[in-house]
Amino acid sequence: MTALDQPAAQLLRWAETRLNAKIRLTPLPVDGGHRRYFRLEGQSLLALQGPDQAENLAWLRIGRHLWFKGLPLPRIQDYDIENGFFLLDDLGDLHLADSTEPGRYYPLAVELLARLHRQGLAGFSPDWGHQTRAYAASMIATQEIGYFLDSVWVAYLKQPAWPRGAKTEALALARQAAPRPGERVLMHRDFQGRNLMIQNGRLFCLDWQGARPGAAAYDLASLLNETPYVPLTDRFKEELIEMYLKARGGGAWRRSFRGELAVLSPIRLMQALAAYAKLTLAGKSKFAAFLPPAAALLARYVSQPALAGFPILRETALEAARRLETKS
Repeated sequence: MTALDQPAAQLLRWAETRLNAKIRLTPLPVDGGHRRYFRLEGQSLLALQGPDQAENLAWLRIGRHLWFKGLPLPRIQDYDIENGFFLLDDLGDLHLADSTEPGRYYPLAVELLARLHRQGLAGFSPDWGHQTRAYAASMIATQEIGYFLDSVWVAYLKQPAWPRGAKTEALALARQAAPRPGERVLMHRDFQGRNLMIQNGRLFCLDWQGARPGAAAYDLASLLNETPYVPLTDRFKEELIEMYLKARGGGAWRRSFRGELAVLSPIRLMQALAAYAKLTLAGKSKFAAFLPPAAALLARYVSQPALAGFPILRETALEAARRLETKS
């Protein structure tokens, strides 16, 4: 076994003490986050080590809330919040994004999402989060649109500054995209196939620590547009939207949902592109290949009528897609 660094060695000693057994830790591959997972061989358990205490506390509090709602997630078996150590059920290695049966499992993901949106907000406290209390206009302007302009347009494409007028449009688009308080659900904020596990034909949710009151359409946009992992066809996307509407049930929210989806889909893609660019610049080169297909999809969305009132952001996204295609 490869020698463990100090945090992993401390995690191993803690796990052996808690389980009263000698354990072998096998590190699991990670994507973009700084949290690390290890398989406890022979124990049917994973160990999680997270360096951010505020994030760890959010993960624990929100995870308990979702667990007691009966939502499917790995059971938290033990934890040391001060050191950021957790033991949880091992759900295997098959992510939804890696499944060869999207027609079987994506409808299950839509049903799970609708259930989260129906049930999740009741009894939820915004104080449990570690970032913003809600998905609001200020967050959209800075952590979604602004993140894209900073990380993709300026840092990755090496432009000197945001396009003139982009800040004004970002604020206006953020205000349009933000849900009113009475329309909020408990949004996951990263509901995509890398955060959904398949075990024995069932789906389980991961990485819920970013959940907060917010926009339902954002979560569905995340699931439908997670290029390049699973490039879903337009026809299948439409079927999944209809499945979501049916699974979530009736209500006044249905009248505006498709319009919200048309606005929040490009915003979600901006966030994803920013993350890919930032990770690439940090030396995680595999994410460079994710940029062109995601940017091409963003170009399609910004060309639709929903963003007609934002010509500067539209042209910036289109130009970014052109440059990323050339750069790849």
